[in-house]
Amino acid sequence: MVSKLREKSAVQAILEEDDSYSEWLVNRLVNNVVKSVPRNSKLAYEIASGFENNFRDIMELAGMEFPATQKKDAKDNYVSQYPTGSSRGKVSQKDWDSIITFAEAQVKFDNPPKNTFAKNVEKLATRLNLSDLEVECLVYIHSISAVDPSFFNFITDLLKSSPERFFAFIALGLGRDSDYKEIAKIISPSGKLTEYGLLDYDEGVNNGFAFPIIDPRIKELLLESEFDETRLVEEIVGTPVKATLTIEKNFQHLDAQARKIVKVMKKAAAEGIKGVNVVLYGPAGSGKTELAKAICKAAGPKCLCNWRGY
Repeated sequence: MVSKLREKSAVQAILEEDDSYSEWLVNRLVNNVVKSVPRNSKLAYEIASGFENNFRDIMELAGMEFPATQKKDAKDNYVSQYPTGSSRGKVSQKDWDSIITFAEAQVKFDNPPKNTFAKNVEKLATRLNLSDLEVECLVYIHSISAVDPSFFNFITDLLKSSPERFFAFIALGLGRDSDYKEIAKIISPSGKLTEYGLLDYDEGVNNGFAFPIIDPRIKELLLESEFDETRLVEEIVGTPVKATLTIEKNFQHLDAQARKIVKVMKKAAAEGIKGVNVVLYGPAGSGKTELAKAICKAAGPKCLCNWRGY
C-alpha cells in the first residue's frame, strides 16, 4: 500500500525544484500534526473529515480505501462518513491507521534541496537581521500557499474553529514545539514579519478566516532566480537617500545626543532587536530631516533607517 504512494528521488526534487521542497515541508507539517493528536479527540475527527474531503481520491489511487466503511444514498451518491461541522462521531481505528500511513508515506523520500524562495529569504535575513526561526516561519507560510490547494484547504479548515492552532501547527511542522510562544509572536498580525511588511493577513481567504500571506510584491522578488536583495530591502524600507551633512561638521551642537542615538541603533542591530524609534522635535526648517540622514549615515549600512515627518 505504502509503495504505491508517490515518493520522490533527489533527482526528481532537483527537476521539480520549487514544488518539491514546499510539498515536503507541508507534508511534514501534516504528518507531525497527525502523530501528535489522540484518535478520540475532536481534532482527530476534524482531521478525518479533512482527509475525506481533500485526500480521499488520492488515497484510493494509492490503493487505500478511505474511509474503510463507505455508504451511498438511494441515487448512488457518496455519503460522507465524517461530515464537516460535526464531531459527534469518533474516528475508527482502521481509518486513523490509514491516515497515519498516508501522512508518513509522504515524507519518506529524502529531504529535497531548498527552493529559490527559501534561498532568497536566507539572503534577505542578513540584511534585515532575521533570526533562523523567523526565516523558517516565513518559508513555511509561503509553502502552505504554494502547494496543491488540497493541502491549503485541509489546513485552513482545521483553523476555522480554532485559529490559534496555526501557531502550534507551524511549531509542529518545524519540529520546534518548545518555540511555540516565540513563533506566535513572530507571525501574529502584530508580529515582526507583519511590521516589516513581509506578511499580510487576508481575511477573504477560506470563508473569512484570516490567513497570513506573503506580501505579493515581496513574494515576486523572492521568487526571482536572479535575486536582488538591495532592491527588496528598498521595497521594504524605501529607497535610501544619501546624507549631504555629517554630525561632526554640521551638528556639533548636538554631537553628544546624536552619538548616543547611533550607539543605541548599532547595539539594536547587533542584537537583532526589531526596531528603535527616535523622535526629533522642532519647528519646520530647523534641520530635523538632515540630522536624521546624518545619524543614519553614522550608524552604517547594517542599520536600516527610515524617517517620516509630521
